[in-house]
Amino acid sequence: MKKIIFIILIAISSISAYSIDNGIGVYFNIGGGFDKRDINNDKSSINLSYGLGAYAYNVNEYKIYYGIKAGGDFGKIHFTNKDNFHTLKIQGELGYRIEKKTDVYFILGYEKFIINYTLKSAHYRGLGFGIGGAKTVYGIFRLFSDFTYYILNDHSLDDTIDDARINCGIIIKD
Repeated sequence: MKKIIFIILIAISSISAYSIDNGIGVYFNIGGGFDKRDINNDKSSINLSYGLGAYAYNVNEYKIYYGIKAGGDFGKIHFTNKDNFHTLKIQGELGYRIEKKTDVYFILGYEKFIINYTLKSAHYRGLGFGIGGAKTVYGIFRLFSDFTYYILNDHSLDDTIDDARINCGIIIKD
């Protein structure tokens, strides 16, 4: 947790005074995902999740967009039962401002995916990538939508989960 807070502070401090647009804030999202697990070749039905986190971004005078998101998602996953899951993730975003207050970007991130079974839990970790877009509305809100794909490993179980997720949400910025 200390590492995530440190990374967030570095990201916020990198917001430059020479930018045409920048902001920090909190985000809330809802999403849907599909997960495939190697053990027993399990596939989940579409699972719904909700999440929250912190967000910082900057657009420089050349319309280059860069940002960082740190947060998590919560939901139920259906492999054998409807088990609870939650994630912790940090995502870097790099893209371009295509028109006034509208950004498109690529995502590179790290995710920790935890499934809570009845008597134990399994911890999966891995890297992922994706694409997304965001638009500022009324100066204090940003609407965003993104698609991410993570390949997550649990080395103690010798197991892998492929997590594909679409999220839509709102950012309340400064």
